[in-house]
Amino acid sequence: MANAYTLYAIAVGTDVIKQISSCRIDPGIQEMLVSGDSSLDNEHASLQTQEPIVRFTTTAITAALDLLGVGGLVIDEAGESNGVDLYFRRRAMGAGIADGDSHVKLTVNLGLMYPRILNVTHGGDPASIDGELACIYDGTNYPIVIAKNQALADLSPAINEVYTIGPWWVNDVRIALVQDLTVDFGLQTQAVHGRACQIRGCRRADQSPGVWGGSPRADDARSAGHPDV
Repeated sequence: MANAYTLYAIAVGTDVIKQISSCRIDPGIQEMLVSGDSSLDNEHASLQTQEPIVRFTTTAITAALDLLGVGGLVIDEAGESNGVDLYFRRRAMGAGIADGDSHVKLTVNLGLMYPRILNVTHGGDPASIDGELACIYDGTNYPIVIAKNQALADLSPAINEVYTIGPWWVNDVRIALVQDLTVDFGLQTQAVHGRACQIRGCRRADQSPGVWGGSPRADDARSAGHPDV
């Protein structure tokens, strides 16, 4: 295998989201397929719309929430966030990281970055946040600019925070033995398209957050006033 790449921390301007456990890039291409005259086969194929999105998971939940909040962060290279850089580190043959300008950098100059879901389970993996970055065409650059043969920025990746599940407090009542917790930040976005089918804008359309969890302590839940226990 000539090249192999692994994850790296995500740079959001001068801020950094570390402890990235997964990163998935969806180009968000919606094609247009056309057939007619009772034809069994499509006779036209073209790009209808494109809504690229980056989905990532991090266990650095404090850093992520401090940066993104619950309502998201507007990404603007001319603003405070100064764009987002996602690096993929090239591995050297063996066990090390390749030296020099041999890495891949993806840059998003304009977009909306927000938390989607926080999950934690007793006895399972550490608490993690799934986040998303909606990538917008800025009028000049592609929504995601890909650059090869790049030097790796010194983002000092490290495991600085690890969280597990604890008790709940509901109406001043402690609910113990909580087994799982899910926080859905409930952010719904709306895309606006322009010429060349590129996404030209993305905004918060609605937000309906919710919290779910489970515990065998039904008495605690009844004391807290849960109507379904």
